[in-house]
Amino acid sequence: MIGGITDFRMYTYPETAKTQFKWTMRKVLSVEERLKTIPFPDVMTTMVDNPCDIQIRVPDTLYTTEDATSIKIGIWDEKTEDWNTEWILPEISYDPAERIVKFASTKFAPIAMLQSRCCDYPYKHWVFRAIADQVALLTIDTKRLQLNFEIGPLYVKLVENDCPEL
Repeated sequence: MIGGITDFRMYTYPETAKTQFKWTMRKVLSVEERLKTIPFPDVMTTMVDNPCDIQIRVPDTLYTTEDATSIKIGIWDEKTEDWNTEWILPEISYDPAERIVKFASTKFAPIAMLQSRCCDYPYKHWVFRAIADQVALLTIDTKRLQLNFEIGPLYVKLVENDCPEL
């Protein structure tokens, strides 16, 4: 999971105010009474006719690929306690200039972008060399980018970065 979790829910409309003797009255309700969730899809149906179109802006601090086929969207399944992609329609689009992911969902629940933990592994090449007394430079060439880390006593620092997201 990358980029955070967005929780999509549908709620019932609150009770309407009633007018009586020129007074407009409404019952004061607790938060639990005001916000009643409606399951989507309805628990009585097995199929959704109208999936909901959703678009999410990818944070500027998140490094993603420009290839929309590698972007996966998952919905949290409370039964299996795992991310599931079966409620997302396969037509996912990504606009790298606007950083917007567009997709359609057949279920409302917590939604997140998913990415493999090792999408840049195995590394193409890496070099570890000393650049000063007690300071080393680790250069890692991955599938997508090159990373340079300066390593010293009690610190590691990313240096020579070409990606604004990092």
